[in-house]
Amino acid sequence: MFRRRSPRGRPTDSELVEWMGLTAEAFRQSYNAAGFTFHYGQNDAAELDAFVDEWLGIRPTRKDKDLMARSLGAYLGELLVRHGAVAGCGWMVRASKCAMGSSLIPPARCGAA
Repeated sequence: MFRRRSPRGRPTDSELVEWMGLTAEAFRQSYNAAGFTFHYGQNDAAELDAFVDEWLGIRPTRKDKDLMARSLGAYLGELLVRHGAVAGCGWMVRASKCAMGSSLIPPARCGAA
């Protein structure tokens, strides 16, 4: 999915933004096709909560839980970014004392400008 890599071997922030958006959209389309109604609305977090309760009822495997956590996390993250839940919130790649991997932590919280 990443066409370019940063010199450090990690995706750049812009690549991460693209990947998280694509992952969130794949989650949305897949579950809308199954009868759910996710549309990046402000009430979707409550819909996600009900969805997770229903999904956990089928007793998913550990691997399925891992995959769901990643795709659902991308969708939930997109909701936070789109609706400004945290001022200055956005996807970024960090390897610091604040976060490792992708996060929604505003740069100022990790001491970045």
